[in-house]
Amino acid sequence: MSKRLISCVLTLSVFIFVFNFGLAYANSETPITENQDLLSAEENFEPVEATEVPTSIPVFNNDDKDGTNIDGLKEYVEEHESANESNTSSVTENTDGCDSVCQVEIKVRNTSGEAIENALVKIEDKDAYTDENGTAYFKDVTFGTYKLYISADNYMSKAVDICVQSSSGESVVLNVSLFEKSDETLNSVSALSIDPVGSLSDYSDYVQKILSKFPSADDFEGYGVTESADCDVATPSLVADGKIYCFNDVRTYEYDVANDSWSFYPPIPTQREYFGVVKAGDKLYVMGGCIDRKAVSTVEVLDIKTGSWSTGISMPNSRYSFNPEIVNGKIYCAGGFYEMATNSYNYPSVVRRMDIYTVDSNTWQSMYCDEIDGGGYASAVYNGQIIYIGVEDRYTGQETKIYHPLTNTWSYLTDRPNALLSNEPSSGGTFLNLGDVYVYSGPTAVNTHVPKWDDDDEGEEEEYRDTCTYLYFPKTDEWVSIGFYDPLLDDSYRPRPLRGVAYNGLMYLLPDTYNGYSSLRTLYLGQYAEEYVKLQNQKAAAGNNHVLIAKNGYIEAKGDNLYGQLGNSTTTSSDTFITIPNIDNCIKVAAGGDSSYALTSDGKLYAWGDNSKGQAGGGSGSAQTSPALILDDIVDISAGINHAIAVKKDGTVWAWGSNTYGQLGIGSTGSYYSTPVKVFSGACSIAAGGYHSYVIDQNNNLYAAGKNDKGQLGLGNTANKNTFEYVINNVSKAAGGMNHSVILTFDGEFFTCGDNSMRQLGRSTAAASYSNTFAKAGAASDIWAGLNSTAYWQDNKLYQCGAGINLSSYFSQISEIYGLDSVTLNKKCYALTNNGEVMQWGLMSETNEIMSAQNMLVPQKIISDNSFTDVVTRRYQNLAIDKNLKVWAWGEGYYADGTDKMAVYYYPKQIGGISNAVQVSRGKNHNLVLDSSGNVWGWGSNTNYPMSNSVGGKARVATKITSISNVKQIAAGTEFSIFLKNDGTLWGVGKNDLHQISSSAEANYPKPVRISDKSDFVKVVAGDTKSLALDSQGNVYTIGGSSGFAELDFTFTDGSSTKITDISMGQDHCLALTDKGYVYSWGDNSQGQLGLGDKTGRKSPELVKISSNSILKNVKSISAGYRQSFAVTADNKVYGFGSGTAYQLAISNTGTVRFATLISALNNKSITKVAAGVDFSIALSNDGKIYSFGNSLNGTLGIYNTEAVEIYY
Repeated sequence: MSKRLISCVLTLSVFIFVFNFGLAYANSETPITENQDLLSAEENFEPVEATEVPTSIPVFNNDDKDGTNIDGLKEYVEEHESANESNTSSVTENTDGCDSVCQVEIKVRNTSGEAIENALVKIEDKDAYTDENGTAYFKDVTFGTYKLYISADNYMSKAVDICVQSSSGESVVLNVSLFEKSDETLNSVSALSIDPVGSLSDYSDYVQKILSKFPSADDFEGYGVTESADCDVATPSLVADGKIYCFNDVRTYEYDVANDSWSFYPPIPTQREYFGVVKAGDKLYVMGGCIDRKAVSTVEVLDIKTGSWSTGISMPNSRYSFNPEIVNGKIYCAGGFYEMATNSYNYPSVVRRMDIYTVDSNTWQSMYCDEIDGGGYASAVYNGQIIYIGVEDRYTGQETKIYHPLTNTWSYLTDRPNALLSNEPSSGGTFLNLGDVYVYSGPTAVNTHVPKWDDDDEGEEEEYRDTCTYLYFPKTDEWVSIGFYDPLLDDSYRPRPLRGVAYNGLMYLLPDTYNGYSSLRTLYLGQYAEEYVKLQNQKAAAGNNHVLIAKNGYIEAKGDNLYGQLGNSTTTSSDTFITIPNIDNCIKVAAGGDSSYALTSDGKLYAWGDNSKGQAGGGSGSAQTSPALILDDIVDISAGINHAIAVKKDGTVWAWGSNTYGQLGIGSTGSYYSTPVKVFSGACSIAAGGYHSYVIDQNNNLYAAGKNDKGQLGLGNTANKNTFEYVINNVSKAAGGMNHSVILTFDGEFFTCGDNSMRQLGRSTAAASYSNTFAKAGAASDIWAGLNSTAYWQDNKLYQCGAGINLSSYFSQISEIYGLDSVTLNKKCYALTNNGEVMQWGLMSETNEIMSAQNMLVPQKIISDNSFTDVVTRRYQNLAIDKNLKVWAWGEGYYADGTDKMAVYYYPKQIGGISNAVQVSRGKNHNLVLDSSGNVWGWGSNTNYPMSNSVGGKARVATKITSISNVKQIAAGTEFSIFLKNDGTLWGVGKNDLHQISSSAEANYPKPVRISDKSDFVKVVAGDTKSLALDSQGNVYTIGGSSGFAELDFTFTDGSSTKITDISMGQDHCLALTDKGYVYSWGDNSQGQLGLGDKTGRKSPELVKISSNSILKNVKSISAGYRQSFAVTADNKVYGFGSGTAYQLAISNTGTVRFATLISALNNKSITKVAAGVDFSIALSNDGKIYSFGNSLNGTLGIYNTEAVEIYY
């Protein structure tokens, strides 16, 4: 090395020191207040106050001791900065008078490496089109750094930097890759979302946004270089889990970044150079390397927990100078060398194979890779793929490639900016992951036109490495120079690859002892750390029975408010959305069971609501009825039932609230923490389940803590964990339900584990009640979990499985959601669309009862904008009419949707093709509607012609029955129908095997026939095989059975009634209401449905009783259902009797109820009518609201919806 150059390097350090002395000195004298850290603390259940995290890094201080001339140093620095000025086309003149122009060749290709012809390429004011080989030529380009613009038809435009300087007249060559506008391979496999440049004037908007975080090229202070404790490192290093690992022959070092502390382990058992190192779970793998100038395949493993080394299975191929990367539990080893160079004129032999180690199975596989055309690569993982750039081999040059492990394929990316100056390799440099941007630092070019500075060598030329820092944006495949220069990256003779690691927007440089430095030095790249920690978008959040919506910075809330969870300083619940005061810059909301959280754009976190377990973070334990500030510098928040976790800009995770199952991850269980405590460092994402927590670190590793009785942590066991334990790699997002979990990988696949009792795992594990390992459930671009359900977004569609959606092992589409912004899952599910609509599905009841074996005891008020005027039911389907005379249906049956298949809808769905409906009736498998003009419409099965032969076969849509008209009332039975016309006559059509229509021997009547000569009928009802008719005199007639059409012998025993005013018929039992408000019953009584105090059937009507000595009185309406009966009294009280096996009577008795019993749950609801189906019932109120109770299978209650409905805008 030239003495003069060494002197320059040292003198530059002095310059930096002098320039920043004051700040450095102040920082060195000022103590830093540390945050409360429980990573290694003893058990402590006392509330701990959160303290502030320092947000700046002290400036690097490097003492100068050789008295080098400062003026000469300034001259050198100015010359160097001019040569590396970022984002400009200024010329860098050659100091010795040699030519300062050269030819530039831009080779444009797609990601498959194929040449793109006729692409437009611009450098400054020069432009050219690529030829058939994809090359554009530019002559006499002045040395300098330029923006290069490329566009081509059907490809995304691009802007990248190019460094133009050369020696001996050689051309500067740069390969540029363009993404196709419909490149399915990259979009689906690489998850690369490409932003167009738009016009050929600047970088993409995405790149410009991130660049704004970085200081300008000449603002050296902005990068805040600082020096830490000596660690004498001369080998590769690694960052993982918020810690930096480095090695020498004395010990293995572990540096805790957040706490600025060191821990030590034994040294590598077999000392070697240029090895690869990677961390998987709690183990460090040291692989390959060089011993006595020979490559080895040895693998040695350090167990971090025990501090002990063991020997692993050797690699299939010996190699050194390579970078292993871990993706989804597999370690990938590519490139490297197997033979060292013997002198400076030959080059090491390249290993052209990819060795892959599967951690779980402890096995290797190896394959030939033609794409590995050189040994010297730096690499980093991006979205489950591995980016390789050439750094230390004459053949790799500056090429950039990406490997897709999922498909075992390669794509070509744009070369990093560099000049091909000579046959010398462009050696050295690091390629580090800072989040959405990667940084390359190190030598990028060799310049032989710099004269040596020694007096005795005057006139001769010497090489020096042009050192610069480049940012790479994999999302847009753009390279940008930020013009930063660090003299310690410079070495005049083939420097070793600079050892470096990245952490949370910081780049830690660990130069080896060859460079003369052994300290851990930090390069702070602006405020990019804010971008590194990921904010999981969430502008909708649902708790037990309240919901928060963040719109335009404000928070809207509705639902229960017992604990002040609506944040309006009251405990009064609200059925409509209210605005929470004093917050106008909210960017995310979260909800626990009965607590609420809001994160603002300035990093402030507020909490309110239930604080019984300290989950509101205020320390008092009492409910908080308005938002209270609990933390600053927060980037993300997630909440469980009674606990919450948050991540700060510096990557530290803070937790508070209940710790019953160890969900805070503090190393102990029990009690709770009412103020946040620090539990993890180096995080980029978080998620909270019901009683468990997840952290994703900056290497995409997933860690879990908390309740694990259903295997919801994915660790392969069911033991609770009170510290965060490694689970799996390659995770981009995690989500937690009550007792299950979902993760999304960078490969675009999602996996589930945990409780499956509600089929919430979405995969075929019906026989198992839970799964304790993550298994693939499908492909997705986003995921959510909540309570007992799972949802994912794919191809602009939302799918969900679990409680309330279905009980199969598969997902159902949630329709009517377009332009999705946020999703939250609970008993009630909500989505916020991009245009501000709030959509709801799932539990559509204004109450919030959790189902028990699908049976609802408490009547559920169906959330609907409709006001209903009538409702009927038979078997498992319901029909209703709204105030606009539209027909709605839910449950299992036909939906007049153009198909001949039955379907299940869990929420009222409008039946198309019918208007002006005044009555609905339902048979076994056919449905009837009467319109205001006296026309009858029908759809469904027409077996035995219950809709007459004028309809034909199955009616796939609502079809007018043309064989009947002037109808006043309709009644549908099992495959037959009865019509009461305006003239008082009765007509029947359909099945007649049991004389349902006539006493004749006809099997069925395909056309309506008149049933009786009477013409004064006022009402008709139908059961399964029989019917009842009521005439104007109050006489009751039976239709069907052996007697055919006959008047019922009716004897009043109440002492005052004179006539029957209403009739109702169930499956095989009947009710009649008298003019004095008494109810008579007869028929089947196997479930006590007659209300007579026993289970004995009756052939003659008897008075319904409320006890053995009391008669039911003052009744105004009656309803006989499947095997249950209802009566509504004049004071709007509802009585029920019969079968209660599924709570279809809305009382706690699940056996037979033999006397008419008051249903107190329906008090004060102004019920006018009750319709009874198979094991469920539907009540209609005077204000048009519908309440349902009983068995919810097949959507009968209408309170779960897979079609989102708008509830707020």
